[in-house]
Amino acid sequence: MSKVTTGQKSGSFLEVGSSPLSPVLDLAAEIHRSLATLTTLPALKDIFVEAHGAGAVALEAVWNAPRKEVGNFRAWPVFLGMRHSIVEGAAFNRGDLERSFPEYYPDGQPSRIRGAIGEAVRNIGQHGHRYQDGYPAIVNGEAVFAPGAVFAREIVSQDSQGQAHKMLVVMVTDEGRGVAKPQESLLHGVGGCEGTEHLGMGYELEGTLLYLVKSRVDNGGGEWILFDGLHTQQAVPENSRSGGWGRSAEGKCIDPIQTVDLPKPPRGCQKIMFFAHPEANTQGAFDEVQKAISQLAR
Repeated sequence: MSKVTTGQKSGSFLEVGSSPLSPVLDLAAEIHRSLATLTTLPALKDIFVEAHGAGAVALEAVWNAPRKEVGNFRAWPVFLGMRHSIVEGAAFNRGDLERSFPEYYPDGQPSRIRGAIGEAVRNIGQHGHRYQDGYPAIVNGEAVFAPGAVFAREIVSQDSQGQAHKMLVVMVTDEGRGVAKPQESLLHGVGGCEGTEHLGMGYELEGTLLYLVKSRVDNGGGEWILFDGLHTQQAVPENSRSGGWGRSAEGKCIDPIQTVDLPKPPRGCQKIMFFAHPEANTQGAFDEVQKAISQLAR
């Protein structure tokens, strides 16, 4: 893989080989712009009109569902189907996401990014959809719009020391009940399916540089909370469940870095994940992203 060149002045181009990527951007400004886009979206049914009105569709249609362009983000609808025991499965056009950002999915290598996004999408099937009081009678081999979505964009920037940064910003969002207390939920086992490889929201956090999640909006409450994914390493308990489905996993709560002053969507769960480029200086990227988000702290 070609290395990103550094040392250009603001307004020039970063290059991989001989192909220009994009203009050098102010990272803080672009992060703020991205967060403004993601936190002021219309209802998902209004973004994905075709998916919302389609009713039940074949799983092949889900895996090939076209993306939307929303601001600087690419977006894919999430569908329910493929039930696992009593838990509804969730799926989207993951192949198109990975083809859109191939540098973040090196061939033949495990991908923490894939795991974090996949776990967040799967969690829509478990908690983040409109069928909270009874699952729909989805025919085997078919799926329906959740509603949920995956939004993704790459930011290419340069800091004041001339260091180039490339990172992927992803939001997985739904219109379910939301997460009441993220500090208690970002643990191995919470939101997991016992007896499967799905191990819960702790794996979402640990796959990221930084993880920004909105807590449940009840009676006008709720807040955006920032967590450190790069430096969080939880011990995996021998039994990742502690008392059955829906209970908290073993382990202490995760201390957040700070709360962030952003608009609060009125419904659902929004998880915004920052991922470093595989060749990046992860600590440097972490510092730059945290610095940008801290400007929005309460």
